[in-house]
Amino acid sequence: MKEKQILGIILAVVLVFFAGVMTKNKHENVTYKVGDVISIGKINYKVNNFEIRNSNDMTGRNDLIVSIDVTSMSEESEKASFEDSFVLQIGEKTFEADSTRSGNANAGSNPFRYNQLNPDQTLQGFVVFNISKDQAESKKFDLLIKEGSFSSEEATVKLN
Repeated sequence: MKEKQILGIILAVVLVFFAGVMTKNKHENVTYKVGDVISIGKINYKVNNFEIRNSNDMTGRNDLIVSIDVTSMSEESEKASFEDSFVLQIGEKTFEADSTRSGNANAGSNPFRYNQLNPDQTLQGFVVFNISKDQAESKKFDLLIKEGSFSSEEATVKLN
C-alpha cells in the first residue's frame, strides 16, 4: 500500500514537471525589438537600450562588453518573483550575463538576480555580457528573456 502511494507521488511530480516543460511558449516565432514591452509570466520587460563598448572596469582585460538597459515592471495585485534570466545570443553562440560586471554597472548590486517586485513597482538596471572584438562585429545580436530556470516561456528581443 505504501509503495503505491510513493509511486503515485512520484508519478504526479513527473507529470507536473513535464506539463510545465511541454507548455507552448506564447512568444515562439515572435521577435520583439528594443522598446517593446514583453509580458513573461507575471513580469513585463522592456529593453530600453543596448550598447557595445570597451570594458574599462577590469584591468588586464581587452575584451568588450555588451551593456543592456532593461526595465522590469509588475502589474500584478501581489508581489511577483523573478530571477536573472537573460541570455545574449550572437549568431548561434549564447552568452550568460557577467554577474560581477552587471553588479558594477548597477552600483554594486544586480537588481535582476532573484528579486521581487511589489504591485505596480518598476525596476531598472543593466545586464552586462563579455564578448570578443570579433563577436562585436556580428550583425545579429538577440537577447533571450526567460521566465525562469524551470519554465519554457521565453521571448527574443532583436538588438540590432
